[in-house]
Amino acid sequence: MSIKSLILGAFLSYGLSLSAATDFFGCQKISFLGTDYNLVWSANTNNSKIEDFIPKGPSYTQFEKKLSVYHLKNVSLEKIFMEKQAELENGKQDGQILEFKNAVLNKNEIMCSYTSELTQDGAVLVVQFSSFRYLRTGSDVIVFEWQHRAYKEAESFKKKIEKNKKKWLEAFEKFDLSIFKF
Repeated sequence: MSIKSLILGAFLSYGLSLSAATDFFGCQKISFLGTDYNLVWSANTNNSKIEDFIPKGPSYTQFEKKLSVYHLKNVSLEKIFMEKQAELENGKQDGQILEFKNAVLNKNEIMCSYTSELTQDGAVLVVQFSSFRYLRTGSDVIVFEWQHRAYKEAESFKKKIEKNKKKWLEAFEKFDLSIFKF
């Protein structure tokens, strides 16, 4: 089963479990880059557990920042990472992915980041900076994701990304994932 299928299945189940966010990983709050995030949604399937965290205030569908944690069971780190790379390449060809970068941190951990934009009729609706860490733990993979979005002022947000990307990625790489219990 591909990571896309796992995530799609989780998001489809989102509609069924909007009011219930079960804490699977022993962490209901996270602080990252000076922002506090609260657990707002989770899903448990046969092959994965997923939790989403957003700051207090924004809705789940109109968030500006979101952290997600995925525990994917019995999957290959290399396969999941290659699927993500194919997805990013396709997005780049479609014009949605503006740029992406990968880094192999060690034999069990890979990180990637990308900037994307969603347009409609030539107007930019959303600009997003995303970072992913993929961590092999035995036969499982942990995926840690951070998204930062802007729904207006696309050009100024792109400048903000360029100005802060290095700082954001350093903090993301150093984030201590041991706060989660898998």
